[in-house]
Amino acid sequence: MVMPPTPRVLWVAKMIEDAVKQFLLARRTVPPLDRFEADVEAMKLFNMVVRNIEAITELAKVDLVLLPSANVLARVVFEIAIKATWMITPNDPFEREVRWLAHLQEEERIQERLARKVVPFGGDPTHFNKHRDQLRNFRTGVVSALPPGYAELPGDPSVEQMLESIGQTRDWRSKWR
Repeated sequence: MVMPPTPRVLWVAKMIEDAVKQFLLARRTVPPLDRFEADVEAMKLFNMVVRNIEAITELAKVDLVLLPSANVLARVVFEIAIKATWMITPNDPFEREVRWLAHLQEEERIQERLARKVVPFGGDPTHFNKHRDQLRNFRTGVVSALPPGYAELPGDPSVEQMLESIGQTRDWRSKWR
């Protein structure tokens, strides 16, 4: 250990751990989600948020020199939580599905980029291309089943755009300049 955590840091880590426990208990009261993909995916994203928060608190309890790593995880938590919230904010379930489709399309793009990047290093892009194609086929099938009046988004909006669309219009950036 290079820099032991302060009592205050340990107290905050404990408070965060308690909040995570309360969140997990509250989440058990949510009825089963299986009809709409957006709801199921948001729950998976919130699982990632919880795991990353747990990692942050563990880093805090081990050594304060791990703060830069904790900061990276905190940004990940922020962005994933915003995306999950953005995805499930509309009351209309088909609007939520349209947002989920944008999320799915981003995964396709990631698989496409990975396929292109492995080739110069002698890698085989087959797995990435196959996964991309499976995602695309599934996504286009869901798009074709959307009721009239619903259209696919061109992709995920930026974090700032997601914040605005969920009603977080406060100029939070001005504090960090």
